[in-house]
Amino acid sequence: MRRILKALGPDELKSLSAQLETRLLRYLRDRKFPSPRIVIGLYLPLAGEPELRWDSWQSASWQLSYPAPFQESMRYLAVTSLPEASGPWVSEGSNVEPTVIVVPGLAFSETGVRLGRGGGYFDRYLERRHPGLLVVGVCFESQLRSDLVAQPHDQLMDVIITESRAVECSTSRAEKKGRQL
Repeated sequence: MRRILKALGPDELKSLSAQLETRLLRYLRDRKFPSPRIVIGLYLPLAGEPELRWDSWQSASWQLSYPAPFQESMRYLAVTSLPEASGPWVSEGSNVEPTVIVVPGLAFSETGVRLGRGGGYFDRYLERRHPGLLVVGVCFESQLRSDLVAQPHDQLMDVIITESRAVECSTSRAEKKGRQL
């Protein structure tokens, strides 16, 4: 999967990312949230991951936040400008609990299983997710797989957004564990 992502040329990555971002923004704007104060947990893309443009998100009325390392997991820090970063992490901002977390990955299944990059940060963070947190996986269509198996530590996505569609992941967590999805 890493080879497929690295094979994307810069123009193709930019084009696919823009399509995905448009669909993601539309999905979130159309969604009914229980509170008017929405905190979006974004990410800083690694090589081949969908690129989210700061100016696209800044125009929305949401509070934006990005991950920062914290103990063996991570936390989200609210930011008011494009963050200075070290790899996927920000270092400044105030601690917040997102309403929505946007999660990249190497591959996803349509049932919400995510193959990450092996660090376990998102899974450990999501283990303690609060009720009502919306977890949105983002990937390109070429990253959707039918052969991913949920491991005991895997935390599942609620929805997956690609450049061409939104996939609602409705199978319960108990049904997903330990079987091929």
